[in-house]
Amino acid sequence: MPSEEVSAVFARVPLLGKAIKAAVGAPSYNLLVNNGREAGQVVPHVHIHIIPRKPGDGLIRHPGGGPRLEPDKAEPLLRVLKEKLGHAGP
Repeated sequence: MPSEEVSAVFARVPLLGKAIKAAVGAPSYNLLVNNGREAGQVVPHVHIHIIPRKPGDGLIRHPGGGPRLEPDKAEPLLRVLKEKLGHAGP
């Protein structure tokens, strides 16, 4: 998907999120994009799930922000990502 189209789709999220929160009385929401079969994508088009959240709703959360890479594993990954993205430097 071209970056211009991604921008156009995500530009609508705040408006849609606000409407969904108001419609269901939720104070917040999560965004979810499943990209690829292994990630749970079951329909062959790009879409965003806007999931309204309420206190105590029981939906899964990653405590403390989820697992984190140790620095010795993060640094090599960061170097590869920078290389793939065409960035140089630290």
